[in-house]
Amino acid sequence: MLNAITSGRLIRDPESLTSKAGTEYATATVAVPVGTENDQFVKLIAFRDRAPELLALSKGDAVSATGTLKARGYTDKNTGEPRAALELVVDRLLTLPPAQAARPQRSAASQYKAAAEAQRSPGKDLEDDVPW
Repeated sequence: MLNAITSGRLIRDPESLTSKAGTEYATATVAVPVGTENDQFVKLIAFRDRAPELLALSKGDAVSATGTLKARGYTDKNTGEPRAALELVVDRLLTLPPAQAARPQRSAASQYKAAAEAQRSPGKDLEDDVPW
């Protein structure tokens, strides 16, 4: 068993699937930057409590995941060539909000208006009742 941590961006929306045994799970593919020009694609597989967490994400979301890493081989349907793939069975999932959601941007006009308002009423904060 190989425990691993991977971080990257989802390349498409996660999918909800059901195994032959009736177990529901979710999958998604993460593009993990490797060097300056290439990405390594890692398939995330989430079961139980982690599946809804993964399904709540969307294409382009940044995600970090820890879990058990597996390498598997498959045959490319288009070329018939053997290929390798990495799959991570997720134990923990960490997401970060997009930079714009974490830090709302204000236009230059609204920043100017707020600064002008602060200059017009400098004692505004002092008008509050002081409890002592």
